[in-house]
Amino acid sequence: MYLLQRDCPALITLDFSLPDTTGLELLEWLKEDDRLADVPVIMFTSSSNAERVNRAYPLGAQRFLEKSTDFGKLVTAARDVLGSGGERELDSSA
Repeated sequence: MYLLQRDCPALITLDFSLPDTTGLELLEWLKEDDRLADVPVIMFTSSSNAERVNRAYPLGAQRFLEKSTDFGKLVTAARDVLGSGGERELDSSA
């Protein structure tokens, strides 16, 4: 898997709907891998289905956002998840 071939990411964004699996299945796999288990995950969905949210949080998602064109929502969520300071700070100018 690509994530295991690189340095550990500071944050993973994950769509609930994926072509070959579900975001929940991938989230579960991520959290079972010792190398990626502590990486914060923000999940996206095209609906506000409460069932999805209720299934994602116990599996380890830190935030759950509806898909939007408002990039500021992602930046805010990422800053909240990562906290402030250090190498994990998010640069919103990117």
